[in-house]
Amino acid sequence: MIKLEQFQMWRAGVIATVAGVVMAWGGMAAWAGPGSDRLYPGELLRPGEYLLSTNKTYVLRVQRDGNVVIYEIQGTYEMPLWATGTNGQAVDRLVMQPDGNLVLYSRGQRPLWSSGTVGRANSFVIMQNDGNLVIYAPGDPVWASETQR
Repeated sequence: MIKLEQFQMWRAGVIATVAGVVMAWGGMAAWAGPGSDRLYPGELLRPGEYLLSTNKTYVLRVQRDGNVVIYEIQGTYEMPLWATGTNGQAVDRLVMQPDGNLVLYSRGQRPLWSSGTVGRANSFVIMQNDGNLVIYAPGDPVWASETQR
């Protein structure tokens, strides 16, 4: 979930960083990263971290077993909708790279899974309220998990 907070900018420069990355658009600050609904270029998730749709119905989890899974939250039960199929691997991080590729890396820095969207600079990934995980390049969707409900 992205938390927006109005603030007055006294001068241009670094704003602040609080439990994630702060991105600013003309007087608005947005905290993104683990626990939000999206990852921006250069942001990552470690095992045990997640993205949560703003309606709190869908979650993308980087699991400690090495798998990355989208779940639909149904009360106390989570129904799996999609997975990278990398369980049993020693994963280090899932990163939204500046080149537009979403990549899951092993502890040995070997890519285990990727979205195949390299060459789409400034892309970001979002866990949407319809259950679909989507990578957007500026103005265009370029990859989706196709799990919309």
